Amino acid sequence: MKGKLFLAILFMFCCFVNGWSQDAAFYYRYAVKGDKEAMCNLANCYFNGNGGAEQDYQAAFLWYEKSAKKGYAPAQFMTAICYLYGGGVNANWAMAMKWADKALKKHFYTAYYIKAQVYKDGYLPDVNNRYIFYLEKAAMSGYAVAQEELGELYLNGSEQYSIEQNMTKAFELFKQAAENGNIEAQCQLGNCYYFGNGILEDKEKAYEYYRLSAENGNDIAQCMLGRGYLYGDIGTIDYKMAFDWYMAAAAQGSSFAYGRLGDMYYNGFGLDINYNSAIDYYKKAAEGGDVASMNQLGYMYYAGQGASVDYSMSFKYYKQAADLGDAIGLCYLGFCYREGIGVPVDMEKAFEYYLSSAEAGYTVAQGEVAMMYSNGSGVAKNESKYKEWMTKAAENGNSLAMLHLAFFYLNNNNDEALMWLILASNAGDATAQAALGGFYYEGNPPVENKDFSQAFSLMSKAVQNPDWESVADGIKATIYRYLGNCYRYGRGTSPDQSLASYYTEEAAKYGDQDAQNISNFVKMSNMNNDSVDYTGTVNADRIVPVKDAVIETEFHVWRITSIELSNNCTILYEIVTPKEEGTYVYSEGTEFIEDAVTGERYHAVDATLGTKNDPTILYTTAPFQFNTTFPALPASVSHINIWSGTQYYIKNLKIR
Repeated sequence: MKGKLFLAILFMFCCFVNGWSQDAAFYYRYAVKGDKEAMCNLANCYFNGNGGAEQDYQAAFLWYEKSAKKGYAPAQFMTAICYLYGGGVNANWAMAMKWADKALKKHFYTAYYIKAQVYKDGYLPDVNNRYIFYLEKAAMSGYAVAQEELGELYLNGSEQYSIEQNMTKAFELFKQAAENGNIEAQCQLGNCYYFGNGILEDKEKAYEYYRLSAENGNDIAQCMLGRGYLYGDIGTIDYKMAFDWYMAAAAQGSSFAYGRLGDMYYNGFGLDINYNSAIDYYKKAAEGGDVASMNQLGYMYYAGQGASVDYSMSFKYYKQAADLGDAIGLCYLGFCYREGIGVPVDMEKAFEYYLSSAEAGYTVAQGEVAMMYSNGSGVAKNESKYKEWMTKAAENGNSLAMLHLAFFYLNNNNDEALMWLILASNAGDATAQAALGGFYYEGNPPVENKDFSQAFSLMSKAVQNPDWESVADGIKATIYRYLGNCYRYGRGTSPDQSLASYYTEEAAKYGDQDAQNISNFVKMSNMNNDSVDYTGTVNADRIVPVKDAVIETEFHVWRITSIELSNNCTILYEIVTPKEEGTYVYSEGTEFIEDAVTGERYHAVDATLGTKNDPTILYTTAPFQFNTTFPALPASVSHINIWSGTQYYIKNLKIR
């Protein structure tokens, strides 16, 4: 029977008939005696399956028609409904129109709804927009179903029916229909308050109407209540209530509800994580057409969650979503072809699906399309296309795309680079926060000057970002070292030597050589007791500036007042002055050295305490006083290169 579910919904709102205060047997006694109202009420009992009667559309139609033939307008309307949708009788639009016209002659204007549907469904040519003409008349009569249907047309606008979008009018129609008991309108009214459509946003009001609609059995409203409790949108997170409302909607066959129950088991929302239960619910949802569940199943079979790894099944579910035009499904189908997941690698097909997804507005796919143009994978290299698609992804909020653009423009257009880096950072990208913080710390382009306050704020956000673990180790090492310096010297924050040591140690763990050296020097600086000795290895092959006998680096400032070196150790230094860049790089036996960090080259003008090629010189007695040696250096000397390697033993070392 066509429209069986719609028939049931329609009947729920046909409250123009007498109430069902009596049971079917009571109405039957009077119906068989020819009472037209009793006939209609008995038909209602059969139609809705209440009053002690089993649901029986044929019996309902029989009694509606009997009542209709006696001239009872509500029964004439319901007879027309049965003919229009095939309820208990073969569908026949002409008979539906006949009975609707009879009801209209008795001023039962709700019957205009039948005429509207005949034109809408194309049984008669819709000349001069008769569908809307009759639908508006039915809505004006107070028929809630017509009011709700017309409200939806104004909510979205309709080019086909020449209706411009009018949120305010939609809201007014939904409100009228909701007050007349239409559960779909109650749910739509909830949406209006929730999203601010035609009325000021009011979440509290929204959930009042969602609850009213949900309690009357609307599965969409039940899902909205489930979501409200799941995320605390109602005011409190209540996983049990969320689960119960999703279950209520699922009991009505809501594929969306099945999918969200899968989400609850998958993520452990108020339940133990259970991939087996999750995959079962996702399958039910996918069978009902829920594309989000199809995509989730694609991932679970790819990752082996709730089932063995099965790339063919992964491909199957991604393809199901893609075939329905879902942008995410199209993107991951592109991934399957790119990586050979359940299908042979085919870069051209990968590009094809990525492009379809990108054109549908999925930002991840837009970024992938850009990268394929950049790499020439599945399509010819094209820098302008790379820029076009990466910009689209970035403008649509993809923080990774913003980061890509920032580095694309770096050194070519620093204003653009800085803009995209700031946007990516504000969007929460951990790498962007770290990079921008590092630029402000160093004072390098795309920023103009050092700004330790900005640097500290951004780097702190980066290391506290939930995605920090995914940031490259080299970036982590540098940012940890810079944060250590911020706390050590009070750069952008109050000094805190404990945190300085913590971040320096973290940098050292990630292989930062300078951080390892700082860590060693800090440990030595705590040796203020002559009875305490320190043994260790430092690799500090680094050029540092000399200022008034203080060795100062970006990472630490210290003054060595006295030092005693034992056997089997080497401390070497060279006084150097800047030299014009040439083709030389540092190597054994040359007079040129190159800063391992900055890459700048210097010319050696003097050497003391041995040479790099003679690491076995022993220094056993005479202490070396840096503070007495450096002030005597020529004004032209601006840097000193400190080498230290091998095993050494230091006693009575004081470092500031």
